[in-house]
Parts: sequence; C-alpha cells; structure tokens
Amino acid sequence: MAYGRLDVFWPEGRFETYLLEQPTVSIGRSSGNTLELDTTTISRYHISITHADDGVYLTDLDSANGTFVDGARLRGNAPQLLYGGEEITIGVLRLIYHDEDETPTRPISLPQDTTQRIELADSIYHIQLEGPDQPVAPGAHISANLWITNTSEVTEHYRVGVMGLPPTWVRVDRHEVAVEPGDNAEVVINFKPTRRSDSAPGDYPLQITVRPNSDPSRQLKAEAQLRVLPFGGFGMALEQRDIERGGRFLLHLHNQGSSPLTLRLMGRDYGHRLRYTFPNPQVTLAPGQRLRAEGQVRASRRRVFGDPRRYPFDVIARSCDSAAYLVPVRGYLLDQPPLPFWSTYVFGGLGLALLALLFFALLVILQPAPPEIDRFEISEGIVLQGTPIGLEWAVSNAESLVVAVNGLPLEPTLDPAADSLLLDTSTLSGDVTISLAAVRGDDQAAASHTVRVEIPLRVRSFTAEPPSLRRYVAESLTLRWEVARAVNVRIAGLDGFTTDPLSDVYGAQGELTVGGIATGPLALMLSAEDETGTPIQQQLVIDTVAPTCTALADPATLYAGPAPAFQVISSVPAGVALVVDARDTTSAWLRFLLEGDAQGWGQQTDFVCAGFSPAALRIAVDVPVLAPTELPPPTIPPSPSLTLPLVPTLAPTRTPPPTATPTPTLTPTTTTAVTAAPPIAARDVPATPTPLPAP
Repeated sequence: MAYGRLDVFWPEGRFETYLLEQPTVSIGRSSGNTLELDTTTISRYHISITHADDGVYLTDLDSANGTFVDGARLRGNAPQLLYGGEEITIGVLRLIYHDEDETPTRPISLPQDTTQRIELADSIYHIQLEGPDQPVAPGAHISANLWITNTSEVTEHYRVGVMGLPPTWVRVDRHEVAVEPGDNAEVVINFKPTRRSDSAPGDYPLQITVRPNSDPSRQLKAEAQLRVLPFGGFGMALEQRDIERGGRFLLHLHNQGSSPLTLRLMGRDYGHRLRYTFPNPQVTLAPGQRLRAEGQVRASRRRVFGDPRRYPFDVIARSCDSAAYLVPVRGYLLDQPPLPFWSTYVFGGLGLALLALLFFALLVILQPAPPEIDRFEISEGIVLQGTPIGLEWAVSNAESLVVAVNGLPLEPTLDPAADSLLLDTSTLSGDVTISLAAVRGDDQAAASHTVRVEIPLRVRSFTAEPPSLRRYVAESLTLRWEVARAVNVRIAGLDGFTTDPLSDVYGAQGELTVGGIATGPLALMLSAEDETGTPIQQQLVIDTVAPTCTALADPATLYAGPAPAFQVISSVPAGVALVVDARDTTSAWLRFLLEGDAQGWGQQTDFVCAGFSPAALRIAVDVPVLAPTELPPPTIPPSPSLTLPLVPTLAPTRTPPPTATPTPTLTPTTTTAVTAAPPIAARDVPATPTPLPAP
C-alpha cells in the first residue's frame, strides 16, 4: 500500500508521478536506485525517502549540489520529516511530495485560540469555527472545522457556503446539514490552493456563511484568513543547440513558480576556450512569465586555417535567492575557419613572395595583447549586511588587478594570478557597485556588477529614563527605542506599572512616556518583526530602590495610626532614615516600614524625604481607625537620653476579666498613670524601627 506520491517536474515541461510503497526509496542518476532520474545535475545516490514510525523522512545522501526543501538546504545525512505538499529541489528537477491521503474532508486538530463564535440575538442557533491556523503552500491542503449548534426546539437544516476564495481552492464535505434540537453537527472545510503560478502568495480574507433553510435572513458569517506561501519552479531551454561560429543564440526562460524569480546568466566550457556575451546578464521573471534572453558565444582565439570543430558549452542560470541553485543547458559551437587545412600548401608556395609581409605581420602579432576580462561573477545579487560576497573572475594579459567598491579601490592591488576574492559587507548598505579592472601598461579592461546590501533586523537601542524607579512613588517613565528594518514594535510589561492607555503596535523608532507606581523591578520585553515576519526580542529590566525619609524632629514619634490619638509605638532620633511606603489621603501622615514587618505612622512635617515629594506616595488602603469609645492615650515626652536601639515609650497590657462583659484593666510599664489606651491594629507588641543611613 502506497504511503505517498512523488511528482517530478523536468525543466522542459515533462511531468512524472511515482507511488511510494517501499519502506526506503533511493533517488539518483545511478541504475542502482529505486527511482533512476537521468540527469547529470544530481548525484549518483542523491536522496532517500524513508517510511518509519508513522512518519515519512527525507535524507540528503551527501550530494554534490545539495537538496533544498521549500528553498532551505538540508544538512547531509540529517532526516527531515515531511508533512505533504513540500517542494524538493535536486539539480534541475523539482519534486512535490504528497502524503497517502489527500481526502479534502480529513479533520485536522487546530489550536483553540483560533476559535470564532457567533450567536444571533434570539439564540436559535450558533456556530463555532476553528482554523485555518497555519500557512499553506499551493498543492498542499489545510482544514478548518465548523460546528453548528441548534438551540431551537425544532430540527433545522442549515446551508454552508464559503466566499472570498477561488472555488477550486475550497471543498466542503457537507454543504447542507440537518441538526436535531439541542444537538450540534461538524462540517469540515478543506483549503487547497492550486499549484499554479497565478496562486499568488499572501493573506486571503474569507467568509464562511451559515443560514437556516427555514429563515435564510438569520445568516451568520464567520470571517477568517488563509495565508498562502510562495512556491518555486523554473524551466530553461536553448532554441537551437548548434550555434554557428560567432552566432547569437536565444534562451527560453519560464518562471513556473508563484513569486518573482531573479536569475544571473553565464556561460561555461571546459578549458575556457570560449567567450560569452549576454546583453542582460541578470533578468527577473514575474510568476508564470516566459522570456527569451539573447546571448552570444565565440571562440577565444580565431582560427584562420584548419578543420571545423564542435565545442560543447553550458549556458547556466543561477537563482539570486537563498537557494542559489544552478540550472545548466548544453549547447554546441560550430567553429568553421575561413580557410580549409589544405590551403596551407597553396600559401606555402607563395611564402617567399610574402616573406616581407609575414615579417611585418609577425611584429604585429608579437606586440603585447591588451588585457581582457573573460569572466566576472558574484555569488549573490542580494545579501544581508555582514555576509561576505564571493567574487570570481578569469582575466588574460593583465599585469595587475584592481577591485573597487562604489568607485573606491581596495588596497592593496591584487596579483594578476588571483581569480577570486571574498568581499566584506559589514560597512556597506543599499545598492553597491563592485567593479574589476585588469591593467596592462596604458591599457585597461573593466567589468562591474551591482549588489543590493540590506540591513538585517536589529535592535539598535532600547533605553529607559530614569534608569531606576522608587517603589511606591508615582513617577513618569520614558522609553525610547530604535529597531532597524522593523515594520512593527510591541512593548510588554507595562500593565503592572501604569493605567495609562497603551497602543498595541508602535513604529520602528519612537518614544513613550507613561506614569505609574512601581512596587518592584519592571521587566519590559520589546518584540519586533520585519516585513517577512522574522521576529526579534530584547528585554530591559528597570530596578527599583526603596524611598526613604529622614527624621527632622529629635525625636520624631511614630504612632499605630495616622493621628496622635493612636498608641505611640516608637521614637526616631533626628537624622535617622526610614523606608516609607504610603501616605494617608491628606498627605499629612506617612507610613513607615519597621523591623519585623511592623508599620508606624509619622507626621509628614517631622520628616524630610529624599528626592521625591511625599504627595507622590501611594495612598494606603488599610489605614487603622479609632473606635468612637476609645480615649486617646497620654503623651509621653521623649527622654533626652534616648539612644539606639529604640525603646517604646508605652506598652500597656490587657487583662481580660472572667465575666462575659469585659472591662479592660490597663497596667502601663512606666510610672505614668494611664486611664485608657487605643488598640493597635493587628498588633499587641511594640515594634522597633530599623534605622537606615541618611542619603
């Protein structure tokens, strides 16, 4: 039983299909393979397809020209899982893998976060849509699941339709479904863009409509989006394989893919005995476009006498994308000298008469020939900044070589025997002109290419002002960022700091100022994407410091609540700094953090705060209050000899009576007479403040 199908597309347009039934299928040009493909552009044993563990795996067998899956090159002997619909490129061949079941109604498990749910106002039925949640390549398929729930009291028939996509792309397993009351039914919708050059890549908005037959006006409409990926394909052929001496040839090019294809044209032959000229060495084909490119081939050295010769050569088209694949087509140059070989005997009889003429001709021939550039090629037409560009050339009769970038020569001058160079692009950007000059005396030959150097996606800066925040204090925070090549920027982590309205997306460069109160370090995450969807992230952590206020009064008194009527819990000598975390609604009282998770309230006028206004502190929400029947405690004057560690001035204890109606008996620890004392909220033991050094 076949577990998959392999479609093979040849450059001349021929198409072959093979069923995959054996557990391991080897592919190459050797007759020992399971599938023998007769082309010299692939290795003898190029790839293998293995069916194991309920999966299908593709392995490159260390081939010479490599294996590409959807434009990405595979590592040798590293199996890659195939899902179906992948485009595999080996040499000049394009292969499409299909799994064993292409049934358009096969359900696919999709993430729950893509579910859409729509209900009518009278709730007689509702629908739920899941998917499609992944991009799909032309020739492959992806499914969406639609659930229809009948919330009415009668059996209803519903009609399902899909709008926004070509009809040939969509298959619905049931266009009409009957649902019992209180029950639901599932409809599977399969999307399969046709593998044609007019299946343009991009996002396609679509609408799935459901309407009951009893009342079509109660139509529900779910909106979704289908992302179609690009695919590649290319064909090339010579109009005439045998070219007359010095004659021109026509090359037929065909972009069989769905995205623009840029190609560089060049010639190659054994021994470099031929020269090639292309009026347009680089061409760009739109999806599905056919183009005729002109070229000329001639012998490097002209022969006057001799027999006809037939030189084989290859016209090569090299893609300028990341795959950089090469496609050759064989042609033959027929070199026919103007005089046959036997004519040398005729001219030999006239040798004496023409001796003087030959002497002068010899002088002309022996003169130094001018320099010539036979070939000048670059490895890539479009590169990212920092990626080296490979230069290769073949020159003759040159004493020195000069490579220039945008007109500026590179130092030092190259040895004429050199034939290649790696050019650093870390300081280049935009359109860059790379030229090669071959110099001999006063003669010079030149050739040039233009390369596009693009700046990669990169976070150039992401800063905050101020660099740190005070906890519990309302402050403004300004963020600044710059991301090269970004089309959108998102900043996460501000929700716990500010309530200001924030935008979901920002530009590649910008500034954002928000106000808020920090209770701990802020961890901000900047996320950006370029036009291809490539993501990048960078985190920025903003530390926080504790706000402190220093006692002015000597001593400053701390109470259990924001009023002098509360119990005194501590005294703070002048010059001692304490951590403050809140204020009351009037800003007249400040709450301080003491040792052992204790808290104390002090009058704002008794303290000076370092670097911030007390009014900027957050307002406490759990402020102690005095009961109406409680009496204020006596005020104990501070002892002039008070030193650290601090000792509470009053610590009364309560002795509960044995009766059901308690009457507290207070026993102060000092000699001061106390008639009543207010309760301490959630505490019965006085706290000792932890002094901090003054800032």
